[in-house]
Amino acid sequence: MIKILAIDDKEDNLITLSAVINHFIPDCLVITAKSGLEGLKKAEEESPDTIILDIRMPEMDGFYVCKLLKSNFKTKHIPVILLTAAKTSPKDRIRGLDIGADAFLAKPIDESELMAQIKVMLRIKKAEDILRKEKNDMEKQLLRAQKMESIGTLAGGIAHDFNNILSVIWGNAELTLNEMKESNAVYENLKDVIKACVRAKDLIQQLLCLSREKIQERKPIRISPIIKESLKMLRAAIPSSIKIKQTISDFPHMILADPGQISQVLLNLCTNAVAAMPEGEGILEVRLENKEKYIILSVKDTGTGIDPEYIDRIFEPYFTTKEHGKGTGLGLAMVQGIVQKHDGIIMVESELGKGTIFTIHLPVIDEGFITESIQTKFILKGNNEHILIIDDESAALHILNKMLCQLGYRVSPYLDSVSALSTIRENPKLFDVVITDMTMPNMTGKTLAKEILKINPDIPIIICTGYSPWISEEDAKKIGVKALLMKPLSMEVISQTIKSLICKEEK
Repeated sequence: MIKILAIDDKEDNLITLSAVINHFIPDCLVITAKSGLEGLKKAEEESPDTIILDIRMPEMDGFYVCKLLKSNFKTKHIPVILLTAAKTSPKDRIRGLDIGADAFLAKPIDESELMAQIKVMLRIKKAEDILRKEKNDMEKQLLRAQKMESIGTLAGGIAHDFNNILSVIWGNAELTLNEMKESNAVYENLKDVIKACVRAKDLIQQLLCLSREKIQERKPIRISPIIKESLKMLRAAIPSSIKIKQTISDFPHMILADPGQISQVLLNLCTNAVAAMPEGEGILEVRLENKEKYIILSVKDTGTGIDPEYIDRIFEPYFTTKEHGKGTGLGLAMVQGIVQKHDGIIMVESELGKGTIFTIHLPVIDEGFITESIQTKFILKGNNEHILIIDDESAALHILNKMLCQLGYRVSPYLDSVSALSTIRENPKLFDVVITDMTMPNMTGKTLAKEILKINPDIPIIICTGYSPWISEEDAKKIGVKALLMKPLSMEVISQTIKSLICKEEK
């Protein structure tokens, strides 16, 4: 309902104004005040759409009331029409404009002019309200983006340190396992430790992907392990009163996808499903199956369902039916965007009071492409080749040294990149391969690689990183680095990478 506040010390004037306004705008609520102080109070309490203010009043005139209204954060956006005496001077009109009045009307009031001015003020107020809302929304979006950037930076720092710690655990477990007979009682325990390390590495990668805005590089993946892992993470985050039913078929088919973003899609859909179930009770059902040339992922809930009035709008950015402050309206828009960028489609069915089901179809990739992309799982031994390794983390350097020695290589470990570079300057042909950490003091792995390649352009260089936003596979290739590996490193990955580089050099 439109609300107009009329401020005048004369009762007759207020009655006349109210009658005229209600005649031309029947659904308008006219609020009256007989003094400037009363008007200021009602302006704050009622937030009217327009204020009609008489200038000539005792105790506090209209000029001063207007000035106070325009200086108050709660009322400064409300249009003010000043009612002036018939002989108001240009000086008074200028004064009123200077303090923020939006229009003037001279007494006696012409009804048509009054209504024209009010309608103009209402249009101005509506337009300004829309602009203010858009500005507030943009500010909130910017704040959310800044928060996500901060979270991404924090996640990256944690990932770097965590992966260095994980490298030591994983490496020692593998080294011990390789020297142990399968009949040993501890053998299976160590295999469980390695499995846990693999899971921890995948989890860190998922968290990093969630904090990034850009689409990551897609690669051939089996989707079922990602869905299972994501559901494990989800189980810990939702009420135990919500039952998760999962039917995850294990099949050999692959899709071309970014694992982190597939996880992000599932977590978003599941989070929405949980929010739709009243009082934290219900069933969340996740199914994964393979039909012809598509892998089909579906998320079903027993929640309140989606109103048919809104179902065509749920994928619109910023559209949400949640209470203010409880939803951004970006979740489903982001889900649809990711699915489309993965050449898939997403569909929704819903019934009020019964629940909702989202179904995603993702295309399977050619078998020929898959076989070229999968690495065979075995460890390749070295032949006493000389490897230079550099890492400022002594524990990570120590475990990599032990792994390479067990693989049959001679190793020269360095904690300092500058010292390692000096050694290469003295003898450019001393090493067969260089393995360097990325994030180090004095000189990063990227800078070190550039300097080494100036001295010996033929030496294969591997950069390892727990997490670094300053290098990508594309960056590494441009500067001549042969491989970029993510920590923690398994003996399988490091042995195959080194062997492939040495074999290429021999050819």
